[in-house]
Amino acid sequence: MKKKIERFNDETSLHNCLVCGSPLEYLTQAQKSKCIYCGKEFNNYVLCPNGHSVCDECHNRPIIDKAKEICLTSNSTNPYFIFQEMLKQPNIPMLGCHHAFMVAGALLGALKKEGTIKIAEKDVDEIFSRIGNQAIGGYCGLTGICGIAPAVGACFAYLLGSKCGTNQEQKIVMEVVTEICKAIADLTGPSCCKAYSWKSIEIAQEWFKHEFDILLLGPTERITCHYDTMHPHGCRAKLCPYYPPSKKFERSKDNLSLAKPENMKEIMPMIMDRMFSGMNAIERMEFISTMMPKCLENILLNLDSDSRSKLAKELLERILNILEKQKTN
Repeated sequence: MKKKIERFNDETSLHNCLVCGSPLEYLTQAQKSKCIYCGKEFNNYVLCPNGHSVCDECHNRPIIDKAKEICLTSNSTNPYFIFQEMLKQPNIPMLGCHHAFMVAGALLGALKKEGTIKIAEKDVDEIFSRIGNQAIGGYCGLTGICGIAPAVGACFAYLLGSKCGTNQEQKIVMEVVTEICKAIADLTGPSCCKAYSWKSIEIAQEWFKHEFDILLLGPTERITCHYDTMHPHGCRAKLCPYYPPSKKFERSKDNLSLAKPENMKEIMPMIMDRMFSGMNAIERMEFISTMMPKCLENILLNLDSDSRSKLAKELLERILNILEKQKTN
């Protein structure tokens, strides 16, 4: 008899065993297990030390149902917003192929509201059915294919009418999936379903514009992850583009003790290098445009008029020299 799916009522269960909250062991050889909820036997690559085994269907089903509901009822054309609404639901595990259904649901929900393509419940059911055949927990490491890639592929295949034997339609679907697989590989070390999801939505949006001339809304602000402390394999931290900028540079007590006026000339380049090493070009510009005026205000605060003019001239000359060097490089 199938048991009601109840999660262990503790935050640790969101990145560990759903039943007891214990850390999980990931295997390279399958073990025959019986799902604690439905009793089905399956090849298991994820073990709980207390013997709890959960099949993919029972692991994902409550979240899939909620993702479908949000997809069909959302009034937003912004897939990032819809995906975030799904993430806000209770008992969403940190890792797992439920993210594949959430990404597809967010994209389909945004398309449904945008209206150019008609999206009905039967369409979502068909796409989710295809995803279920290829999005299998743990297989990102076992076969190299994250379930989010075929999830986005299923969306494009269905909307383009692609099937085995079609010409250009199948080629487009494969190009979309290939680009997502490459992006996911670049975000790996270790794997992170949240990062994969955000990047895949971004790529899908670009392809929707290219293939259907549909422009879905992008994020209203910089995407910042708040799940770094929940990652069971360890967060990539500053290597991840979604890692909070405030955490990319954390000053130690030693750095604070060095931060004296006579030492600033030596330590500032080191501090800036560490800060900028984890930022992309846009983040650097945002940081500079925010911090530079504040720095100048503090510098100019106690200077007389002549000193201010001299400093302004010197800064302008340095900026022009940097621009000149960039031209020659």
